Amino acid sequence: MYTNYCYPIVFVLYSIHIFDSSTIIAKSITILFGGQFMIPKPQHQKVMLDPVFPFECEEIHADVHNNLIFCHWHPYIEIIYIEQGTVKMRLDNQTYQLSEGDICIVNPNQVHYGVSESGLNCSVKYIVLSYDILGLNSNSISHKKYLESLIDSRLLLPSIIPHFDKRKHDTPIWHSECHSIIRMLLQLGSKDYEGKELAIQGALLMLLSILYQYDLLIETPSTHSSAVSDRELAILHYIESHFTESIKVPFLASKFMVSEDYFYKLFKQSTGVTPVRYIQQLRISYAKQLLRTTSLSVSSIGYQVGFDSSSYFAKNL
Repeated sequence: MYTNYCYPIVFVLYSIHIFDSSTIIAKSITILFGGQFMIPKPQHQKVMLDPVFPFECEEIHADVHNNLIFCHWHPYIEIIYIEQGTVKMRLDNQTYQLSEGDICIVNPNQVHYGVSESGLNCSVKYIVLSYDILGLNSNSISHKKYLESLIDSRLLLPSIIPHFDKRKHDTPIWHSECHSIIRMLLQLGSKDYEGKELAIQGALLMLLSILYQYDLLIETPSTHSSAVSDRELAILHYIESHFTESIKVPFLASKFMVSEDYFYKLFKQSTGVTPVRYIQQLRISYAKQLLRTTSLSVSSIGYQVGFDSSSYFAKNL
C-alpha cells in the first residue's frame, strides 16, 4: 500500500463502518490551480496520526450510501469491534461474518472492506494507534524479544476474536481478557485527562502480553505473500489518482490487459463493489471534503469531482 512507513499499529474498535474519508484525511492544503483553489483528493489508504502520540479514538455509524468499511489498506493494524449489528468483513481473500461483540483484527497491508448486513442499525467504535506510543528503545529486551517480530510482520495478530457469553464459565481466560482490554482502550481514548498516555501504553502492553502468553500470534510462512496481486493494487492506485476524470471499464480493462468480464469479476472480488460504484464512492467522499473546506457551490463541486450531471450528483450526495 505504502512505502517507507514507521510501522505503526492501528487498533480499531467498530460496530460497522470504518474509515469515512473525513476521519483519515489530514487537513487539506489549498492549492492554486488554473485560477481556482483546488483541494487535494481524499487519500483513502492513508491513516494520519499525531506523530507526538499516534493514537486516535472515534465512533462511526453505518452510512447507507457506502460500504460500512470502505475498501482500503495501510501499514497499520486495525482492531475492529462490532458494537451493534452484523457485517461481512473481507480481509484479502478471506470473508468473515461478524456480529455484535466480535473483534476483527486487520494486519498491515491487508486490503479490506466491510459491508453492513443489517442496514443502518450498525455502529463502530475504533482506536487507531502506532507501536510508537510504547516508546520502547530499540535496544531494550522488550523491543528485541517481542516488538521486532510484530513490526517486521514475522508474527501476525489473530484475525478474529469472537464474542463470548459472560454467563458461561468455560470461557478461556485469554478470550475474556482480550475483550476487556480492548474495551478499556476504547474508554481510555474517549476523553482527555492527565495520565491518559500512560494508561493507553499500559493497556496495549497488557494486550500484547496476553497474545504472547497464550500463543495466539500467527507465524508468517517464509513464502508468505499478499493475497491481493500487484495488478489489483495497481488498478486501485490508478483509479484513486484519476477518479475525477472520465474513467470507463473498457479503458481500464484494456490498460491492465484483461477482458471486461474478467475486470468486473476481479474488481468486485477485491473491493466488494463494482468499478462504477467504487469510483462513485471516491467522488462522493471528495465532494464532502470540498463542501466542508471550500465555499464552492454544489454544482461546481459536482463538476469538479467528476459528475457530469448536477442533479445526479445532488441525488447521490
